Amino acid sequence: MANIDGHDSRGRFTSGNPGGRGRHIDALKKALENAVTAEDIQDIAEALKEKAKDGDIKAAELIFNRLFGKPAQNREAAEPLELDYITYDDDEPEPEGDGADGLSFDMEAFNAQLKADRERVEAQRAAQQGQ
Repeated sequence: MANIDGHDSRGRFTSGNPGGRGRHIDALKKALENAVTAEDIQDIAEALKEKAKDGDIKAAELIFNRLFGKPAQNREAAEPLELDYITYDDDEPEPEGDGADGLSFDMEAFNAQLKADRERVEAQRAAQQGQ
């Protein structure tokens, strides 16, 4: 039994629902399918490839997205990088020949920060999967 809004008693759409996809869309799709040949598709692909090779970023993006799928968004990559483990010491003499200009790197602190970042990301992923 259909309700006035095009749904049955269980909330599903009923046939003839005015908000549903019309048969005219199916007819248009079929007409386009009949009009485009394999050779047309090859020509379009070649033109798109040439645009990408000429530097058209959108063309390259379209090709790559179609071939490999859209890349997943990595929210962690957008976070600012904290460099607490790199220090600049004015009191130290400038090193000779290495171009570091008094910049020192604490590998132990770097590894500790890297481990903490990995644990944070793993905890976030586990929380997301648990939702």
